[in-house]
Amino acid sequence: MAEKKYKVFDRRLLSHINESSIGFKYNRTLDPAFIARLPEDKIFPVVFTMLHEHRAGKACEPHVRVMIAVPSVGETAGLSDRLLLDVNMDLFDIIPEIGVPENDPETTPVAE
Repeated sequence: MAEKKYKVFDRRLLSHINESSIGFKYNRTLDPAFIARLPEDKIFPVVFTMLHEHRAGKACEPHVRVMIAVPSVGETAGLSDRLLLDVNMDLFDIIPEIGVPENDPETTPVAE
């Protein structure tokens, strides 16, 4: 069976890259308090990527906009959310990948 590769964050890496994105003043960043409430023992898959070249409506260096599947926390616990984060190209390259069999609902990464 063929494998599909997914980039994945753990909470620590997500926090680190988010802080960098805040420093770059990218449009899409996450509230650090939200990240702190995510489970430490889970991974969060990147489910969508696109090249992005704007910051505050003006052209800037290329970076990657990613959509990350995470579990809801707080009032929406038990549901799954999708978050957008703009990531520097060099940092995007260091996000680890996992392989899962394609079209297998038992192993397709989904936030719990």
